[in-house]
Parts: sequence; structure tokens; C-alpha cells
Amino acid sequence: MSYTLKGRLCGLVCDECEEPLARVGIRLYQAEADEKLAARAVADAKDTVAILTDAQAKQRAPGLIAETTTDDQGAFSIELDEKKYNGGPVEVDLYFETVPRPRVGKKTKPLQVAVTTLQPAWRQGESGSVGVWQYCLPNRLWCSILSRFGVWSICGHLRTCKEGQPIPGALVTAFDADWLQDDPLGSATQAGVQTYTDLYADTRRWVLEEWIDYICPQVYWAESLAVADYNVIVDWWSNVVAGRDVHLYVGQATYKIGTSTQSPEWNNLPQEMSNHLLFNSTRPEVDGNIYFSAKDVRANRLDGMGIVGRDWYRHPALVPPMPWIDASGPKAPKDLSASVGGSGTTVRWRAGDSTTVSYAVYRIPVTDQRVKPDDCVVADATNLVATMRAVSGYQTWTDTSAGGQRYTYVITGLDRTWNESVPQQVTPR
Repeated sequence: MSYTLKGRLCGLVCDECEEPLARVGIRLYQAEADEKLAARAVADAKDTVAILTDAQAKQRAPGLIAETTTDDQGAFSIELDEKKYNGGPVEVDLYFETVPRPRVGKKTKPLQVAVTTLQPAWRQGESGSVGVWQYCLPNRLWCSILSRFGVWSICGHLRTCKEGQPIPGALVTAFDADWLQDDPLGSATQAGVQTYTDLYADTRRWVLEEWIDYICPQVYWAESLAVADYNVIVDWWSNVVAGRDVHLYVGQATYKIGTSTQSPEWNNLPQEMSNHLLFNSTRPEVDGNIYFSAKDVRANRLDGMGIVGRDWYRHPALVPPMPWIDASGPKAPKDLSASVGGSGTTVRWRAGDSTTVSYAVYRIPVTDQRVKPDDCVVADATNLVATMRAVSGYQTWTDTSAGGQRYTYVITGLDRTWNESVPQQVTPR
């Protein structure tokens, strides 16, 4: 079984300011099996991080099982040889030959830092196990490392002159007169067509002003494309929508799977699209994905979308609600009944009111307890077995996979902005 550990590293210049650990080495060592291993594996990294002496770094060398280097955004992906690694805890070190914003002419010998004992939460994928780990070095340690390389940072607070009140949302930066090349607001990428300068569309402002309810940037690139890395762009958009009443749906280039020569991953890595969703899962601001186009989803070249389906779409899903438009759901479905027949269990009900436009059907073990809106059974996606558009009159749905077994079925109605009603339930006799 192969193992792939992905993630992103950063350093805190102060409590509110972080920067990516760009071009930093990551070294994974076999964790020493002793009586303190379990304690180290659950300890907070801030309590275990330490700068190693040359002798300590040399002593760890025989246990090295994998290493890699972060990219310009601090992102990394490291493969672990199954012959050397069995899925257990690893010691994580960082190796600095340089730091961001290096001082010109300043020569400093490399520095190795022991960070933590990590037990990755492995998730089985199509081609092996994948884990995600992200970490920011504490500001005292990061500034200490920067100072060894002759780099100094200034942090402070911006306040009004008279009242001394904090000024929120201000961007303090330094750049030259060429605003187009040194624009601090854009992402660290290049593109053939710029939304702002070529299309005259200030989409960032649309989000900040909350003029739109959702935005779908076309992030039609692979994870390793230097000029427009998928992860860098999604990370930038995540920061833009953070704290705003705007949903972020990522546009995915399904049409490039098995056809594009822009990046080798589109032809050589069938799980490239699934890896996009894996990265999205680490960004809570991402609300979903939109695939272009439908015919390419059906084509399923290289089984790329088949992998996506097996990894991420085993169960139905509901569109996240938009409470800033409307926060009240429709009335609960009514007149529920359920009967077991030759083709399965058929559930029947009617809408609670005219605002219902769709339904969600949950299947849970038989229970006499009343299911409430905040119960885990309706929050657990594995219990959601069907969604459907509402029809006039009675609505019916047949559970063909029940196999003669009795279940309790929970039905909720949804309105046009995906607010759910109070759940109603029925169990066949």
C-alpha cells in the first residue's frame, strides 16, 4: 500500500500574520518506539518543536524514510515507501537552507528543526492512502529562525490618531510604482486572461461587497502548474470569501482529463481531480464544485470522474443554505406512510406548504424516538439516501435496497434557498 502525505506549512510572524514556508525541506523519520511514543503523538506541536544541533540532526539521519521540499506557497506532497513505512507515527523535521525574503549576500548554514511526532489520519484513496497535515510555526520560533538568516519582520497595530481606536481591514504593504506587477491583492499566479485587467471585472470586490450570493471561479489547472497552481488559487479564493455571505463553488476542468497537454497530471494521474477535492476538504470556505462539462463527466476518461464518484460522491448531498436570503424553512411534510412490497419499501407523503421545492430522505435504524432537527441522524451524510424535486399532490419514493429489512425513514422539505424543514418520520409496520 502506498502512502501520500499532503499539506501546507506556514510561519507566524505575529499572532495575526502568517506567511508560507516556501522552499523548505520536510524530512520524515521513523518514530522511535519507546514508552513516550503515544504521548508524543498526541502532544501539541508547539510543545515539541525545537531547533536541532548539528549532532542531533546527524543522529537522526539513519531513520530517514522520506523527504521533499515545499513549493512557493508552502504546499507539499510526499510519498512514503511502503517498504520503509507501515502507516504508524513519524517524526517530522523541517530543513531550512533559506527562508522567504532572504537577505541578499547573507550566507547562513542550513538549520534543522524538529517539529512533532505525527500520526497521520490516513484516508484510503484509489491508488493508496492519503493524509493531510497543515502546521504553522509559532511566531517566537519562526522569527528566531528568520533572524538567523538575517531577515527581520515588523508587526504592529494600526490605530486612529485621536481616539487610538484600532483600524480594522487595512492592508499595510510596500510595493513599487508598478502597481500591475506588484498588486498585493491578487493571487501569486499568472494567467493568459486576467479577470480584473483584461475583462474589467472586479470579482473580488463583488464578493467583499456581497453583491452576489455565490461565485464560481474557473480553477482549470493542475496542482503542480507553476504559473497557476490549483491549490494556490483555491487558497486565495478561500481567503476572499472568508467571513462573507457568499458561497464558493470551484469550477473544475473535467474536459482536460485525458486530453490536455498543459500539465502531465491530466494524462498521467487519473486521481488528479479527486486530489482537487481532497485539497478543497481542507478549506471550509469551499462549499462545492461545478464540473465543466456534463459530457466530459459522462465520458469518464481515465476513470477520472469514476474515482471522484467513489472517493467523494457515495451519498447524495444537499446544497448549503443561504440564510442571508431566507433563514426559515418550509413547513414539515405531512401524511406520511410506508409499506413493504415486492420491489422494496415505498414511502408516501405530501408537502407541508407551497414553498417546498424538493425533499431529502434519510434512512436510519428503526426507532420510536422522535427525530429532531439538530439530531446526528440528519447531520450524518451516510443516512441521506435520496433527494428529489417536489411534485404536486402525493410524493412517493421506493427504497429498492432495503432488502426486506425494516427501517425508519425521515423526510424533510427544502425551499428554494435549501433551508430544511423540521423532520418527519415513518416506519413501515
